[in-house]
Amino acid sequence: MLVRISLILGAVLLFTRLAAATLQIDLSRETGRFNPLILGQNLEAADTRGIFGPPVGAAKWPLQGVKYGQGLWNPTAQQPADGSFGLAESLNSGMLRYPGGCLVHNFNWKDAVGPLSERPQWKFGVDQFLELCRRLNQEPVITLTDYALPAAELPAHFAEFVEYLNAPATPEHPWAQKRALWGHPEPYGVRYFELGNESGHGNHNGVPRRKFTPEEYADYAVKSAAAIRRADPSVKLGIVMAPGSGINWDCEWNRKVLAGAGAVADYVVLHFYGPAILNSGPEEALRAVLAYPDQLAARIGCYRRNIRELAGRDLPTAVTEYNVGSSKSKPFPHRFSFMAGLMCADEIRLWQQENMLFANYWHLLNGAWGLFRTPDESGEVTRRYATLPFFEEWGKFGGRQLVEAVVADNPRLAAAPLGGLWESRGDRPQPERRFASRDTFRFDFGKYLPKYRIKPAAAGKNALTFRLDEVNRESYLPFAVLPRPQESPFGTGYKTKLRFEARFTPEGKGRGTVALGLADTRGWNVTNSASASDPIAADGKFHEYWFELPALPACPSTELLLRVERPSGLSGKLEIRNLVAEEFHSPTEPAYPALAALAGKSADGRTLHLIVFNKDPERPMTVPVAVTGGRLKSGTGFELYQEKPESIDYFTPARRAVPVRPDGFDWTFPPHSMTRFELELLP
Repeated sequence: MLVRISLILGAVLLFTRLAAATLQIDLSRETGRFNPLILGQNLEAADTRGIFGPPVGAAKWPLQGVKYGQGLWNPTAQQPADGSFGLAESLNSGMLRYPGGCLVHNFNWKDAVGPLSERPQWKFGVDQFLELCRRLNQEPVITLTDYALPAAELPAHFAEFVEYLNAPATPEHPWAQKRALWGHPEPYGVRYFELGNESGHGNHNGVPRRKFTPEEYADYAVKSAAAIRRADPSVKLGIVMAPGSGINWDCEWNRKVLAGAGAVADYVVLHFYGPAILNSGPEEALRAVLAYPDQLAARIGCYRRNIRELAGRDLPTAVTEYNVGSSKSKPFPHRFSFMAGLMCADEIRLWQQENMLFANYWHLLNGAWGLFRTPDESGEVTRRYATLPFFEEWGKFGGRQLVEAVVADNPRLAAAPLGGLWESRGDRPQPERRFASRDTFRFDFGKYLPKYRIKPAAAGKNALTFRLDEVNRESYLPFAVLPRPQESPFGTGYKTKLRFEARFTPEGKGRGTVALGLADTRGWNVTNSASASDPIAADGKFHEYWFELPALPACPSTELLLRVERPSGLSGKLEIRNLVAEEFHSPTEPAYPALAALAGKSADGRTLHLIVFNKDPERPMTVPVAVTGGRLKSGTGFELYQEKPESIDYFTPARRAVPVRPDGFDWTFPPHSMTRFELELLP
């Protein structure tokens, strides 16, 4: 009951206006150019074995990516598939990222080039991808593998790849000569590359198992950048931050990678999946996704301050993956829903506001997240989801010269906390506050059954040991529980930070990693709420570690875990000492503005393009739109609204004539909606 009351109170609308909101557009105040690269998309088109589905070396595996370009390519005709290509073209996406995603972990580019007769499965490879980009008029961004080869071999591997893509076909460039021999004499001129993808989580079920520490990733990035720039000094290289909702902006991975590799980077890669609505019903989920983009704006500022501090200079940022924080299908498929499309559309506005170098939605078609579905070769579009209309409407935004659009007396709205979302209230942010610290634990080893071949033992109030004896079973075994603190009632936010020293002394030739973890005691399958330390160094020396877990508002307690991953005959002794758990009240963010807008003039200056979001979950808003610096002649509005925001069904925006006056118009914006306007200007 306390949770329900808290959520209701937290979601109360705080209308702080003294007068009705007004949207003021000044055509004479130009604010910059619209960046079409923020409308980018992702394409998954590589070998899934060892990543998703079949194991490494399986004779049969899904070929949708490598044969059919995930549904965009006709391998028989060796050209784009008609139906899906036409729909993709209509989105005017600006940029396409390839070949993933996590599929890049085992992507060897040499498998994806050469005569088609010599690659019977890879009918859609590097050259086909770049031909697709040419026909779509999209900028390519290529993600470079992090684990397909041993780290020492990757710099030379990348240098050859960039030579293949960008060098002239002369004897000094044998891979470029192969490119010419195989049908493309001219260099492609690919500019953007991403060094790895979410590299901190390793190569899934790849063989052998590989997982960079932050220091190892930084070394990989530095050496790879040097080799690549010898092949083509003009390319732009991005280094990757840890994925998440953005609350992890200051995590150990990010800090060490920025400090170790920031000097060689041209931009910094961010992945945002939030808020964590995976167990939320429609009402709670809607309120969370409406509040999230404004909190994300504050977190982007935190990333940039860290970049400046740790890399020693300002670097552009690019969001190469973003979506809601849920891939579940129950209580409803959040990722295909109207509300997910609305949030991602508002984030496109945010990418422009925050001057992102580029941004790529995860992802375009088919797979687990696609905007629409096709069978393989035909490209016939068989299903469109409720997320698609938002990208169709952004693709029609023709305001290339942006102009000032300001909401006066903008109402402010409160929101309850959720995973990846701080509470929104008041008029200023409040930092986190520590309220408890403990260095005494009650250890419970009841889950350490003989089958796991792990023997734990307490070694003091905050110290313990684990002996591993030829462990082959992956395990996540709890050894202590932290009850929800009384200082943080249900429905409020807090986080636990765990600090400790550890050393792992391996015995024998076994493989695997050991680490500590924190998790919601309700279980991963229910909450998806867990975090982990970096793997404990297997050098027999004590090192300091720390990590943290923001608790969900309904979390009853948190458990401490030993995590043993990808073991194969793993033996040794793990020693933990000076274990300390600190608990903090979560930060709060200000109540968020109900209205948001982006406005721009067409290239010929004859049309005003305007997109407006009403982020009030319940109430329509009637708003005067005042235009100065020009006069309106006529206009049309396209409303994206669904009464049931959890709907996943495709819909057509409502088209309405705008009752313009020369100096503006009045409009009633539906709740939880996006409206796009095309407004003709008088000469």
